Amino acid sequence: MLRPLMMAPDFQADAYFAGNKITVSLSDYLDNYLVLFFYSSDFTFV
Repeated sequence: MLRPLMMAPDFQADAYFAGNKITVSLSDYLDNYLVLFFYSSDFTFV
């Protein structure tokens, strides 16, 4: 489990930016503050 001020493991994910599909990774944002947000129920039919 991650705790505040711990580094998250690097990962890659597909994203849409300006109408184009791109691949982003956590290492793209080194030396920057970043908030990771995960909402597991988004786009889920319950």
